[in-house]
Amino acid sequence: MTLRSRYLRRWFALPVIFAAGIWWYASQRASAPVDIGTLSASDWREDLRALATGLAKRHANAFHRVSESQFDSMVTLTDSLIPHLRPWEVLIHFSELAAVVGDAHTYVALPTTQHFYPVEVYYFGSDARVVRATPEYKDLIGLRLVAIGGHPLTQVQDQLDRILTHGENTSFFLAHYPWFLSHEVLTALHVIRDSVPTRFTFRGDDGSFVNRELSPLDKDPEKWERPYSHPPLFVQHADDEFWYDTLPRGDAVYVVFNSYAHLSAHAASLFAFLDAHPARRLIIDLRNNSGGDYQEGYKELIRPLTARPTINAPGHLYVITGRYTFSAAMNNAAQFRTATHATLVGEPPGEVPNSYQERRSFRLPHSHLLVNYSSAYYRFLPTDQPALVPDHLAAPDWNSYQAGVDPALTWILSDSTHPRL
Repeated sequence: MTLRSRYLRRWFALPVIFAAGIWWYASQRASAPVDIGTLSASDWREDLRALATGLAKRHANAFHRVSESQFDSMVTLTDSLIPHLRPWEVLIHFSELAAVVGDAHTYVALPTTQHFYPVEVYYFGSDARVVRATPEYKDLIGLRLVAIGGHPLTQVQDQLDRILTHGENTSFFLAHYPWFLSHEVLTALHVIRDSVPTRFTFRGDDGSFVNRELSPLDKDPEKWERPYSHPPLFVQHADDEFWYDTLPRGDAVYVVFNSYAHLSAHAASLFAFLDAHPARRLIIDLRNNSGGDYQEGYKELIRPLTARPTINAPGHLYVITGRYTFSAAMNNAAQFRTATHATLVGEPPGEVPNSYQERRSFRLPHSHLLVNYSSAYYRFLPTDQPALVPDHLAAPDWNSYQAGVDPALTWILSDSTHPRL
């Protein structure tokens, strides 16, 4: 399972996107510092061979989605192109090879020395709206991003599809498109030119278009502007491993479960709290949980809850999931469905429920890029499905977002199936 990355910022917090070092391929999974501009064609070719043979030999089933002959053809083509490619273009081809394997735990961790832009977007359905900006560009907040460098955003997404895993669901792509909008990636994909600034085109709700020339940032800005003044609870506690409290109504305990670190102690504390403060409802929020050890989640939370009939009952136990619910967190969400009476609320997690997981990694000899791969296959639902669909869909919407309102928690607290006091 994956470790929770401190660079992950999600939804209201906001995740994503154009600021350096805030995306999924950072932190522990980042490549060691190497000046890739100094590598020769021979170096890159040796790395290519190490990448191809490493994935074929180490992955639990590298050819479950792409045939070995197709994969080998891609390797041969990349080898022939290397002398004509710039370093970041080589990285794009390496990422394509990992992407065709077809699971979210298999990818090449791109260097963190990238440059993002002074605005961030988040997908509300198909609309990529600006949800955060530096003070100079705060007037762009709320506008839809519709083009980069003159290319419609749909075309940009088509290019990003080349390097994002080919076997995941819609939630995965909505979560990850914004994380790759760096100057380096967009240039290597030939979406933009080397020269800066780059023209970004936005559209307002009134249909008007706004063009801005944006330059990538040299460092993380000291201040960001957001549309809301008071974020919801799961954002207020986005940096906590595990947090809980009684909600103002008094009959519900709300748990923000972001990390598997120290879960045994956290769970023991939670159950002691529930014993001392009996609640009619328990709400467990997994939206900011990117994984860990699902067996610990089952042992410390799910199994003990099955022994508490006053909580483990329809209308009493709720689990919130979202597009950033990943790996072990997705697994545990599926187990909440199959092993308890929990009601799942929110968005589908960004991973196929029955899929290749258990991330392992190896480094390439010259670029020192970290190549990640899946070492096991898991089934958490009885039938293959593209996503773990919640019992009640409560996807983020712009009006709620800008007001700092949490649609998932709002629905739970108004759920008419809950037995009232």
